[in-house]
Amino acid sequence: MLPTNDIISVGDWVRGTTIYGELVVGYVEAIEESYQTIKVKVISSDNEDIMEKSAELLLHKVNKLNTVQPVSEDELYDLIDLALVTNDKQWFLELTSELNNKTNVRSSNDSSYALSNYSEY
Repeated sequence: MLPTNDIISVGDWVRGTTIYGELVVGYVEAIEESYQTIKVKVISSDNEDIMEKSAELLLHKVNKLNTVQPVSEDELYDLIDLALVTNDKQWFLELTSELNNKTNVRSSNDSSYALSNYSEY
């Protein structure tokens, strides 16, 4: 069982091993507590065939990754691109809001331009 501060939730980034021994990094799509498994969208793996697919992992073979807050606008743009690639609308909205706040601090005239590349989402 995971310590209280390491409780895994949907959307968390994790690293673990599949039941076939494949190393994966991805985000949690679903949790099946009764079977002690989680469904992970694989972003990186030592098996290229499972990348961009979902994999089931045993909960005790998963470690929650620490989250780091982006500090620069460039990092935010990179994460926004990742949110688009992974089709994570909620994360996209959070990141664009944070980017908008950063650009508003810098210059209120530039804030509408900062998000113009992502207005179609």
